[in-house]
Amino acid sequence: MDKQSSAAYMQHIRDLTADYPRFEDGRVNYTDERVCFVLNCVVVSDDQVLLTKRSSDVIAYPELVNGISGFIDNPNLSIEDIAYSELAEEVGVSKQHIIRTKLSRPFVQIDQQLDREWHVVAVLVELASTVTPRLNWENKSAAWFNLKEIPKMKLMPGFAETVGAALAMRHL
Repeated sequence: MDKQSSAAYMQHIRDLTADYPRFEDGRVNYTDERVCFVLNCVVVSDDQVLLTKRSSDVIAYPELVNGISGFIDNPNLSIEDIAYSELAEEVGVSKQHIIRTKLSRPFVQIDQQLDREWHVVAVLVELASTVTPRLNWENKSAAWFNLKEIPKMKLMPGFAETVGAALAMRHL
C-alpha cells in the first residue's frame, strides 16, 4: 500500500470508528468492539524472522507465537508511525535499525471464537541485521527464527496469512 492509499485507509478507519469509545488520550478503545483495525509487523533480516510469544497477561491469544502487532488506534498517526511505536514498545526496535517498511493491502480475518472481525494490515519490516529484542509485558519471549521454521510453530490465528502477505512484498 503506498502512502496515498495508506492515508485514505486511515481516513476510512477514522470514519468507521467515529462512534467507538475513546481512551482519555484520544485513542480508539476497541475493548468491546467486534470490528477492530490492527497491524501486524513481520520483522525480517536476511532469512531470519523475529517472533514473539504472547504473555499470559494479554486478553487475546495468550501464549501463542506472533509478530509485533497492535491496534490502529491513534487517528492522528500514520500506519507506519503506529508500527514504529509498536516495534519500539514491544521489542525495542528503533527506526535506526530499519532498512525499509512496506504495508500490505488490508485484509479481513474472522475469529468466530472471540467473535471478532480483524481488519489487518501486514507490515513488512526489514532490518540491516538482527537485534537483541527487549520485551515489555505483552510478550513473554522473543527470538529470531529461520523463516522455514514458521510452518512448524503454534501461531496466533491468522498469523500465517499475515506472514505470507508480508513476505510477498519482500522483493517488490
